[in-house]
Amino acid sequence: MAWVYRKRLEYWEVAGVAVIFVAGMTSNRHVPLLVIFSLPVLYKCIGWLVREARSEAVLEKVVQWLVVMVVSMSAVNVWLIGSGVKVLAEENFYPAGAVAYFETREDLPNTFNYYGWGGYLIWKMPGTRWFIDGRMPSWEGILLEYEAVEKGEKEGEAVLDKYEVKMVVWPARQLLGGEPAMRRLVGRLMKLLKKDDLEYRGIEGLMKEGGWRVVYEDRNAKVWERD
Repeated sequence: MAWVYRKRLEYWEVAGVAVIFVAGMTSNRHVPLLVIFSLPVLYKCIGWLVREARSEAVLEKVVQWLVVMVVSMSAVNVWLIGSGVKVLAEENFYPAGAVAYFETREDLPNTFNYYGWGGYLIWKMPGTRWFIDGRMPSWEGILLEYEAVEKGEKEGEAVLDKYEVKMVVWPARQLLGGEPAMRRLVGRLMKLLKKDDLEYRGIEGLMKEGGWRVVYEDRNAKVWERD
């Protein structure tokens, strides 16, 4: 309905609904935000619809638009669910090989892990203490420390030292929520602008500059270790 009345709505209302709609289709946690943001826009559109729907022809046209939108949304949702199942399959997303490598170690040191793998690692190796998992988004301090390492910030080195981390397991390639390509692009732009302090190194840069060595690598995961 917002698309039907897009010319009457403010540009930020149309753009906002579109962005949050995509977010809502990709993650259930964004659906409440989609509902909250869409209600005022929907209220406007319904008001225009009521005033215009005085003839059967106009009402029929609106109903046709609604049917097309519902069918389209359903098709997109089904496609996203199917794609997500494939992408998140163990062989495509999770560090099964790295877990097998960890199991060969007699004494696994303190290990910094990728956030999206926390639950999987706990499931596969329940007796091991991992740095972070999906239960910790509200732990602001830990999350900020995690992001410092993920972004390759100078503070990240201090975080690894603080928790005496000797091993890191991280995606070997771009995964959902992996090292953001946009941040790397911003880092390059900052370098061109001679603002090296804002350069996005990423965890790869942090590992290389810190003298970490790769002890395991496969299609999904890379494991670094230091003495």
